[in-house]
Amino acid sequence: MVRSIRHLDRQALLAKQTFCLGLGFFLTELIWGGAMTATTYGYPAYDIDAEIWATGQMVGAASVLYGLIINGRWPRWSPMLRVGGWALLTWMFSYLAASAAFAEDGRHITLVCLVLFVPFQAYYAAANFRDWWERAKYEPQ
Repeated sequence: MVRSIRHLDRQALLAKQTFCLGLGFFLTELIWGGAMTATTYGYPAYDIDAEIWATGQMVGAASVLYGLIINGRWPRWSPMLRVGGWALLTWMFSYLAASAAFAEDGRHITLVCLVLFVPFQAYYAAANFRDWWERAKYEPQ
């Protein structure tokens, strides 16, 4: 039995937007370079290559989208794909916000991460964890 996913369309939209954001960031760094500066993102985030940040965003979002697409065909683990993707994205944007909070020009990055991304990603991670928990309790091995 396929259970309905909480906020399916909103999760898919946020995951697609996050994937496109990561892809745009990756292409910007690849073509022009210097997309990530220490004065904007802070030294802890700057020490990690921009391509790794962008790839992490795309991997997390792709994991969520794949988990949304295969819902029901892999009943126990499709929610865990979504939980893993949202958890990765929540951690990445939280780390980025914390790093940018101490940078000279990082206030806008901190606000964007903490207002537009982290609350929704954490909520969807918790909602999908509850979905996995319900499936693990009631579905046979």
